[in-house]
Amino acid sequence: MKIEKKCLALLTVAFLTASALNVGTAHAEVKEMTAKGEYTMSKHETIDAAQQHALKEAERQAVEQAGVYIKSYTQTKDMQVVSDEVTAIASNILKILSKEFQNVLDEAGNVTVIVNIRASVDTDAAVQGLNRADVQDVTEKYRQLEADYAAQAAELKALKEKMNAAPQNEAQVESEIKAADAKFQALDKLKAAMQAEYSGNFPEALRLYDETIALDQSIEAAYVNRSRIRMQVKGDAQGALEDCNKAVALAPSHALAYYNRGFVYWQLQDGIRAVQDITRAIELNPQYTEAYFNRGIALSQMGDPQGAIKDFTQVIQLDPKNSEAYCNMGVAYYNLQNLPASMECFNKAIAINPNVGKYYHGRAILYNQMGNFAQAQADEQKAQTLGY
Repeated sequence: MKIEKKCLALLTVAFLTASALNVGTAHAEVKEMTAKGEYTMSKHETIDAAQQHALKEAERQAVEQAGVYIKSYTQTKDMQVVSDEVTAIASNILKILSKEFQNVLDEAGNVTVIVNIRASVDTDAAVQGLNRADVQDVTEKYRQLEADYAAQAAELKALKEKMNAAPQNEAQVESEIKAADAKFQALDKLKAAMQAEYSGNFPEALRLYDETIALDQSIEAAYVNRSRIRMQVKGDAQGALEDCNKAVALAPSHALAYYNRGFVYWQLQDGIRAVQDITRAIELNPQYTEAYFNRGIALSQMGDPQGAIKDFTQVIQLDPKNSEAYCNMGVAYYNLQNLPASMECFNKAIAINPNVGKYYHGRAILYNQMGNFAQAQADEQKAQTLGY
């Protein structure tokens, strides 16, 4: 049995195999928080639209509070976390428990919509989210969504100032405000789709991505995210490739668009194009751990163990506790017949995560080839005990 068949992970979209460390629920904590949002509407905006803007502000404040709490909680558990990742996970696990709206009319006749919300986050959900294999992609998607929201808010503010400065152009500005509000509606759909995808409700996510694109065909993230679900849930490689091509055309500097297209090419058994696109993703984001990892997997399976070792080494530099990188680097060294280096990699993988059966199986093969049959048998028994 070749070791790579047991240890090499298939090149997959990160969200698909999002894995978390086993975290018990006995000590789970739920933190509640309150937040307030307000939005002063123009005469060309509807109450419903104003309520959505106010709610977005309240949710943003609640996410910030949740992020502070989660970061403090993880510190008590000696977890090393990244602030941006904490905020992204908080956004996906935040539960709105209640919301109350009120409209306030000022002396100038302006209506301000105010919303007070009560929300909560669960510490188990937070820790599991921070340990997901796709936490980097989740964070990048959240960062892009918030940037899109900020750009849309700035556009609306500028349009209102434009209307006040030149009331004679009211009809034209009204049309532009309506278009900006439509963009906001599309972003809200995108947010709901991303949360459904995060929770694993892929049919609902696909439906919401379709609705997002129907509202606004210029949102690149909707195509990127839909492509993964089309590939994974529907098995629609051609449709996924079309979405990826559209995303790349809309945002040629977005690493995730190339990364996902690389995945689609891999599924279409076009390894050369897959590696080219993943390489482009790395050029755009040199800290893209998952891209290095999956390019390493691809290179291993394409017969380039030296190239794979370089990529897995980079993964470990970015994420020193990545046991899968050590495991797969051990496979690459095995394929080069460098058994001592392979053994060192499997030892490190086991030291980081001693509860993964395939690591012991891989090391058992090495011990067997080195003539240490007793240790090989012990490791194989350990692998079986762990369900491998």
